[in-house]
Amino acid sequence: MASETSLLAYARSISKRIIVSYVIDFLTIVIFVAGGTAFSLVGPTRPPFSLFDASIGYPYQPDTISNTTAVLVAVAAPLVIITVVCLVTTPGPTITKAKSDPSRAWDHKLWELFIGWLGLVLAFALSFFISQATKNLFGKHRPDFLARCDPDFEGFKQYAAGRLGNFDFDHVLLFTWQICRTKNGAGLGNEAFDDGFRAFPSGHTTSKSWPVSFAGLIYLALFLSAKFAVVLPYVSPYIPSTPTSNPQRIYTHAAAPPLYLLVLVFIPVGGAICIGGTRYSDHKHDGFTVLFSAAIGTVIGWFAFRWYHAPVRRGAGWAWGPRTQNRAFGVGVGVGTYVGEEGWRRKDVSETREDLESGGQTLERSVEQRAGEEDFELSDFPQAPASVTDSSQRRVER
Repeated sequence: MASETSLLAYARSISKRIIVSYVIDFLTIVIFVAGGTAFSLVGPTRPPFSLFDASIGYPYQPDTISNTTAVLVAVAAPLVIITVVCLVTTPGPTITKAKSDPSRAWDHKLWELFIGWLGLVLAFALSFFISQATKNLFGKHRPDFLARCDPDFEGFKQYAAGRLGNFDFDHVLLFTWQICRTKNGAGLGNEAFDDGFRAFPSGHTTSKSWPVSFAGLIYLALFLSAKFAVVLPYVSPYIPSTPTSNPQRIYTHAAAPPLYLLVLVFIPVGGAICIGGTRYSDHKHDGFTVLFSAAIGTVIGWFAFRWYHAPVRRGAGWAWGPRTQNRAFGVGVGVGTYVGEEGWRRKDVSETREDLESGGQTLERSVEQRAGEEDFELSDFPQAPASVTDSSQRRVER
């Protein structure tokens, strides 16, 4: 009952502007998915081809990884893993007030879970949109295209797109797609035939799309790396120096994470490589397409993660905080950030209004008070050099 009350209080305290702002984010993602779906319904470009091209003469064979398995590995598993990690590991030992105040704990849990899902869905949507929008445009033949085509050798003359010398079969260089009997429903069928022109950059179904699978699983790997601090050991430039510290003992400021955590992070990457490898071994893509699509998926997965999460090395596993109320839908020139003093809870607005009406009470609490509320001390953090502080002050004054 207490946790339910805390959840209700948490939900009611969120500003409607913030809710609408993130609902628009989801609607934007839906638009990307709808656009990708619309592109997938368009017929592909059908360039001419050679019947003697060995690169498209591989046999047709069923997929090693079924649609159901691909969906479970690349879509369902990341959603479940992100949910479990956020609910179990958040808020962590540093937020000590969450132990005595359940509402503060749920603040962190629900926000990290929401952002974890939002970033994952963004990775799926962007990779799906890009792959569907480009593969019909390029019209690249799959390695097993001739098996899908079922050519009409007897009437080859009417389908010649280019020839050399005498007009016989041996001198025809290229043929148009009309030579394929599959276009009329023979052989493997019209759907498999059209899909034969969609080799680049990925497969034709969402679950088998190589960039989609790679983007989601790379996002999951970065998410786990951030939550469990799986990074190469490094020395922070913000380590405070004391008269007794020895700069030569750098090895005392960092240590390698447990190796089993590295294995945990690489499991999603291995799953993505496995899916991509079967697309090559099943003769659905050539090697260049697989590698290029993996690069697309990696970039999109990293972008979606960094859009909503702090850097893995310096973010301590946290997602970026929410936008604040007055900046929920955009900021003007010179502002530069979507976080202001007004906060994101409804009570922040009422408290600010009361301060203004009370006749000049300051709206900004001191840094020392805020540090005390968040369970840390200013002495835990190194102070910036005076030159940096002075230059920052001059920029603000301008």
